Amino acid sequence: MSAVSATPPSLPESVQQWHCEMSETFGGLCPESSVDAAPVGTVGGVSLGDVGAFDISGSPQILRRSARAAKRHGSDLLKICTVRTGSAILRQSDRELTAPPGAMILYDVEHSYALRFDGHWSCTVMTLPRSAVSLTERELNCALERTHDGRRGSGALLENFISGAVASQVDGSAAGLLGDAGVNLASAVLMQGSAPATPGRSTRERSCDMRFGISTHQTSRSRRSPVRCTCRREPFSVTSVTGI
Repeated sequence: MSAVSATPPSLPESVQQWHCEMSETFGGLCPESSVDAAPVGTVGGVSLGDVGAFDISGSPQILRRSARAAKRHGSDLLKICTVRTGSAILRQSDRELTAPPGAMILYDVEHSYALRFDGHWSCTVMTLPRSAVSLTERELNCALERTHDGRRGSGALLENFISGAVASQVDGSAAGLLGDAGVNLASAVLMQGSAPATPGRSTRERSCDMRFGISTHQTSRSRRSPVRCTCRREPFSVTSVTGI
């Protein structure tokens, strides 16, 4: 599929406009039909420094960022999508996540993905630089592997922040500071669900080690003295989260 959403002139104006809005706003993102009707929708957004906040709704469809689009429109952005109505299924790399109303999903714009929305749906989206998030690479991988709760705690605060920013007239002089606040809220959401901390290691690191099958005994022993392994190493793999 082309990286640029080139729509045939025979399509209704509303469909062409939707294709153009998605492609221009999100770097080659292309709406595709998932039912008989052509996809349509609306999007509103605001820039908060390096952070973007958006309110989006539409008919049933698939929003696809192809490998070609990801290469052509290179980006270090992360996206957080909170489903308000309808439902969504994210497919990226070897993982698949289902997001019912109230769920948040995180995905990496650097790579191709497909986001399928069923029913007439609405969501909020935040885009933020990968480097701005206060997570280690391991912690970020953990956050990408699961859905997050957008109905309570820091998740509810973040969702309200995004929708409020889009609906409000943001003072340009305060946009950057508000963007920083949004990044901090996003980091808090993505760090939720950590296990109790162990001496010498952060709560978040231990939580991620548990997800990736690394025991506390193994990590603590490796810090006390180097262990030479002479056995044959098997390829390391992580089972993707399946939502259907």
